[in-house]
Amino acid sequence: MSVKKLYKLKLSATCYKVLFSSLIVAIIVIPLYFFWFPYPLNKSLNINKMVVNIFFVNIALVGLLTFIFFNPERKDNKVNMLIISFFQVVALFVGLYYLVQVRPAWLVHHQDRIYLVQPSSTIYPENVGIYQKVIDQFFGRVQLKTVKFSDNSFKYQDQLNQSVSGVGIEYQPLEYRSYDKSFALKYAQPISNLLKYNKKNKVSEKVEEYSRQAKLWLPLRSSANGQDMVVLLDDKGSMVAIVTLNPW
Repeated sequence: MSVKKLYKLKLSATCYKVLFSSLIVAIIVIPLYFFWFPYPLNKSLNINKMVVNIFFVNIALVGLLTFIFFNPERKDNKVNMLIISFFQVVALFVGLYYLVQVRPAWLVHHQDRIYLVQPSSTIYPENVGIYQKVIDQFFGRVQLKTVKFSDNSFKYQDQLNQSVSGVGIEYQPLEYRSYDKSFALKYAQPISNLLKYNKKNKVSEKVEEYSRQAKLWLPLRSSANGQDMVVLLDDKGSMVAIVTLNPW
């Protein structure tokens, strides 16, 4: 076989592989991305780069390997293609596992702010197994929860120490309770306070769409590498929207 013909066959096989891989990744990843990371939570978590990396590994790298190793004249050509496909499936599952772990599973109100909590940052007691952790998670859209310090003085002190050390009850799903609107109202701030941290025209722009309902707000604390935002509330304490304003 001539080099020119082999080159054309390699290019054809690579294009087919890239198109097929793009379709598979798009069918699986894109719906999960929009379902689990709706705007502006995807921006808050800076998750877009990770999704791009999943596409790169599953498409660009696989296409490159196909172009390098595809050769119909080799006896082990089918084996090579199967190995590449195997690594592609492994890479896709690794990417999906990462999506599951870093998705915003809970919005947890605690005291004067709401925490965006990912499964990867949760804390469980040592006696809780992996199975219990998995079934305890909700795999739908983000859930709104509340946590409160215990009324017991000894437990309260322990929880306070945990919060100081960065492993507070806001990251402990076993402590989560149904969202308490009245508890949120105790700490919510008036919309006018946003002017302390944002320009007036930006506040007007972001809040205008929700002006009929949004009367109060609470800070949204994102992940360590994420962007903190603002949760708008109505006068009864219900969440109205999350907006890209500075909370402090």
